[in-house]
Amino acid sequence: MAKRKKYPRLPNGFGSIRYLGKGRRNPYAVHPPTHLDDSTGDITDRPAALCYVDDYMVGIAVLTAWHAGNYKPGYELSIKQEVAQNAGAAAISNRLLSDYRKISGIDMAKPTFSQVYNRFFANKFPEGHKYSDATVRSTTAAYKNCKELHGLVFCSLKHSDLQAVID
Repeated sequence: MAKRKKYPRLPNGFGSIRYLGKGRRNPYAVHPPTHLDDSTGDITDRPAALCYVDDYMVGIAVLTAWHAGNYKPGYELSIKQEVAQNAGAAAISNRLLSDYRKISGIDMAKPTFSQVYNRFFANKFPEGHKYSDATVRSTTAAYKNCKELHGLVFCSLKHSDLQAVID
């Protein structure tokens, strides 16, 4: 008996892709995330499937597009057409990455070192964080020591740039 293929685990609150069994043309159901009932804390009824797809990875692309706000009924058909036209994995992965960037709030403009640090600092130390003042001050001091990198585009930084700051 053949082993069942393992697929990547989806993050919490992302939705689900359910395998409905063999013998179907589209055996995977793509569901949006469920919501919790605030009064009891129980899960409400599972929402209806967004669509049914023939491949798990197409289901991930559909969920990502749904979160990004790009999903419209029939979106999965356009992905199938790209695969049929031999655009293949590159086109699908580019579409998937652009939707993921939209979800994450990552803009396509190349951020500078300072912008990346500010985004990191806001995520690491939100209001009411549990870290000590010494941790916050040491992180800020390390950033200030990298003053010559502040205006550089983050993705263009090289090992030698970072090593020069440390030296």
